[in-house]
Amino acid sequence: MSKILRGLRGATTAAANTGQAILDATAELLRALQEANGFQPEDVESAIFTSSPDLTAEYPARAARCSAGGTCPSWELRKSPSLTGYRAASASSATSTPPRRNAS
Repeated sequence: MSKILRGLRGATTAAANTGQAILDATAELLRALQEANGFQPEDVESAIFTSSPDLTAEYPARAARCSAGGTCPSWELRKSPSLTGYRAASASSATSTPPRRNAS
């Protein structure tokens, strides 16, 4: 089956500024993106992770490196304090996904 390179994005919030809360929230976001778009972790070509300035206990990108075996190039960025929500993390990726059935 051929695949199509797509840009995917999503956002979440962590329950607290702890390493485990940040990793859990990011892993949940990545699972939701995977389920909604039908890709496997190895299909991710690259990813950019951002987090609000109040998330300092862990890097959200670490959750992706843990789930994908560290095979995907990823970048970690901090959001501007004036443009973010509270304890916010987001992910944007270039991912190879199966074609949609109703695509024309």
